[in-house]
Amino acid sequence: SVHREAVVEMLYGKRGFMGVYEKELSKMKIGSTYYTIADYTFGKEYASFWVRYHTLRAEKKVHARMIYSYKNWHQPERLALRKKRKFISVRVLPQLVRIPSQISLFDETVILSFFEGECISVVIRSHPFFVSMKGYFEMLWEKAEPPENNSC
Repeated sequence: SVHREAVVEMLYGKRGFMGVYEKELSKMKIGSTYYTIADYTFGKEYASFWVRYHTLRAEKKVHARMIYSYKNWHQPERLALRKKRKFISVRVLPQLVRIPSQISLFDETVILSFFEGECISVVIRSHPFFVSMKGYFEMLWEKAEPPENNSC
C-alpha cells in the first residue's frame, strides 16, 4: 500500500463539529461501522443533532458501536430516544472511569472533540492512528458493560 502522510485539521464551534460528523458519515459505505466513546460534557444543545445524525446513520445501514461514560448513559430524558436507535451496540463504562469528551472513528478518520467552552474538534486522517485508536476502543469495550434494561 502507498504510505500517505497524516492530515490534521482543527475545527471550532458547534457547526464545525456537526459538519465533520455529517461529512464523515456521508463517506461511509453501507454495512460499515462507526465507533465512538461518548462523555457527558457536550450537553443538551447537541441533542437534536444526535437525533438527526443517528436517523441518517441507520438509514444508511452504518452500524454504531458506542461506549458511553456512566454519567452520559444515565440521563433518564435520553434513554427513550436511545432505545429507538437501530444498527447499534452499546456498552457503558464503570462510574469512576473518566474519558475525554468525545472520540469517534470513521473508516480512516479519528475525531477528538472537547467541549470546554467553545467546541474544538481535532480531525486526524491517518490509517496508523485509526488502527491505534481502534485498539484503544476495543480495550475499553471489553472493560465496559452492556447497559441494564436496554435493547441496544
